[in-house]
Amino acid sequence: MFLRAWAYTCKYIVEKGEAPRLLPEEITPSFEWKSIQDSKGLEEAYINLWATIGKRLESGSDSNPRSVEPLPKLEVQPNLLRANFHLSSEVIKKLRESVLRYHPEATDPTKRLNLSTYVLACSYVSICLVKARGGDADREVYFAWSADCRSRLDPPLPPNHFGNTAVVHHIVSKAGDFMQENGLAIIAEKLSASIKRLEKGLIEGSNERLEMLLSLGPEVQLISVAGSTGLEFYNTDFGWGNVEKVELTSIDRTGSFSVLDIRNGSDRRTEIGVALKRPEMESFASFFSNGVEVIF
Repeated sequence: MFLRAWAYTCKYIVEKGEAPRLLPEEITPSFEWKSIQDSKGLEEAYINLWATIGKRLESGSDSNPRSVEPLPKLEVQPNLLRANFHLSSEVIKKLRESVLRYHPEATDPTKRLNLSTYVLACSYVSICLVKARGGDADREVYFAWSADCRSRLDPPLPPNHFGNTAVVHHIVSKAGDFMQENGLAIIAEKLSASIKRLEKGLIEGSNERLEMLLSLGPEVQLISVAGSTGLEFYNTDFGWGNVEKVELTSIDRTGSFSVLDIRNGSDRRTEIGVALKRPEMESFASFFSNGVEVIF
């Protein structure tokens, strides 16, 4: 919401030479919070978790455990490479067809899988990351993703609600599931089922989930997606035309990958951003490109 409002303001200034007195209704931020029902006590739980994490990271310092100061900044690992990869709409179509070959029952409306571009891209990237990491096929791999809560709350929040109104969910599977020949179908089905569970319990387990994900040891591979996929970064116009290049710098520190939608007329692509050390990046690039060729 902030991005859209800021882009509109910048474009207005460029074109009109002055700041707008009012924003259009659809991008005027709404700051109404009273309708949000916190029946699970998430506010207190997250504040307590924030304080606990701060104490862990400070490791015995005399800092106030109830402080709301920012947590220590995550450092960028040395010798890290950043690269972008693209999945065309044609490749996404082939990925979908590949999944359906292993799940023919999904053509039944009552058993339909959520095979959106987001689900297919995340599933494909995650199996490439697991293969690139290698290691024991029996080790656990967690894939964490976030969902926009605004339209899913009861009562729902308006689409112009200002704030990071998102909830984290995850799936867990053995590394071997990602590495199988039908790994894409396995992970896409798991991710689809996780999304469907939002309809029954949007915030179920939220109290425990974040702390659990933050406490995973190095023996577990944690894969996550950075940013908000609903934001059309490449269609944002600050007054000089659409954005030419977008980089989510957080992936350098968090180990997440980014998924961005690029639309230019009939050309639609999904851009994947990853930051890995050279040996893992080379393996990832090989699995990514070779996997696409196998699909075709």
